[in-house]
Amino acid sequence: MEKEIYSYEITKEETRKRNSIIIQLLRIILPLGLLLGLLIAILTGGYDKNLSSMYYSLIFFFFVIFARTALINRYYPYADRSYSMDESGITISKGKKVKRYAWKELEDYFVLGDRIQASGRDARKSGDCASGRVSNLEIQENCPKILDFKTTFYLNPKRYGWGKIMKKYIIVYGEDDNSEKVNQVLASYLRRRKMEGKDEVGFMSYEFK
Repeated sequence: MEKEIYSYEITKEETRKRNSIIIQLLRIILPLGLLLGLLIAILTGGYDKNLSSMYYSLIFFFFVIFARTALINRYYPYADRSYSMDESGITISKGKKVKRYAWKELEDYFVLGDRIQASGRDARKSGDCASGRVSNLEIQENCPKILDFKTTFYLNPKRYGWGKIMKKYIIVYGEDDNSEKVNQVLASYLRRRKMEGKDEVGFMSYEFK
């Protein structure tokens, strides 16, 4: 039976709105964190009046970073993105750039910040899940509760010869409400592996980041 075509879009408005929510949270969390840190320092005797200028500089630094981030999010010309996956490959568009990748051109994929986690009784019952020694189908069927789905997927193209020196990743973004679905579709065509420290070290290039 032919598999379904899964398509979705991420508009510039959705990107701006999502970033705005994060910025609003930071606007609350950062001042509270600074005030709490100052209060703890005063109560524990760690506050040094001679370092007041450094404290003020730190507060000013955080304010500048926050203001800069808010301005960028408001005026930066984000591009609309779209993704379409079927049994032969994935089509990605960002603004006017559109490209098609066949599954056979890709090696595997991982999720940014992904870790397969298990603890206590779940770890003993699902040792293979915790170690990652399972197939994509087994992960979906047997280990759904210990997977922490993120929203950024790194597709790894097959590399040959000198191409192995340069790491190239094809970036696929999901949303909070569909990242699990995106993962399921990708896992039905590609091998999913855990993100490793070496994945972000060396010569790298990104497409559709």
